[in-house]
Amino acid sequence: MIFGESGKHDASFFRWCRSLKRRMEAIVGPHEIVTMLYKQNHRLFQLAFKADVADGPLGKLWDVLNPSGIRIMSSTMSSPDGRTGSWNVFLDSENYAITEEALRPKLEKLNFIRGLRIAGGNEFIVDELYFPIVMSTTGARIMLMTKESFQSMLSAMYQMFGSGASVIAYKEGLEQGSRYALGLRSIIRGDIRRFIAELAKLYGATGVGLAEFVETNLDDLHFVVRITDSIECQGKESERHNSQWIRGHLSGAASSALGVPMECKETRCASVGDPYCEFELSKT
Repeated sequence: MIFGESGKHDASFFRWCRSLKRRMEAIVGPHEIVTMLYKQNHRLFQLAFKADVADGPLGKLWDVLNPSGIRIMSSTMSSPDGRTGSWNVFLDSENYAITEEALRPKLEKLNFIRGLRIAGGNEFIVDELYFPIVMSTTGARIMLMTKESFQSMLSAMYQMFGSGASVIAYKEGLEQGSRYALGLRSIIRGDIRRFIAELAKLYGATGVGLAEFVETNLDDLHFVVRITDSIECQGKESERHNSQWIRGHLSGAASSALGVPMECKETRCASVGDPYCEFELSKT
């Protein structure tokens, strides 16, 4: 049996699920992705540079800028090899006299920074130094879309195609879910239980919704998945279940991960007033 120990209910898998539930309860707050910033009567800057991770460049940068009243608002770093990092830093200065011309000499004399680029200098700034947006580890290109834009796109499909839009949304979710699972499976091989637990976390990390396995039967391949704050249904009001895209996504992900066709039925939906969306996955 490829799923680990036999037996109707796998105790170790349930431990994974309880662990996932604890992680959901421990969530700190929303994950802000900085694409633009605005602070009236401030000067905002964006820095892009490379530096050795072991040098602790962010702390050193703070030591240089803080005496001049320049604060670090946000920073991200990518380091595939764990040694050299590519840094994206946003700065805030209440002193409107601070310009790029005044800032650049301070930074260029720092010997731990390489390939420095500076953008901005006004009270509104957009990330203009990094493109495209990619997922870490896989390198897959992504596009940011608001919940409202995603839901409006689906609504437009329903207006144009009527009930046929449900099939389109489901099929699109099916294909995307399959790619989702295959991409993760290429990284996490072996124990299917660990893979499923990590896949559930990935739904939250990518903004689809907080996924939780509340029931599982590994012998019969039957799962109950609960998704809280679904991108498809949060804030929506409907007379019937609305999660066609996510239903397809779960079906595609489960089918690819388990290697057998899996059917997904929605049993509860936030759009009709339930506190979350809930789905039953079973082998067809």
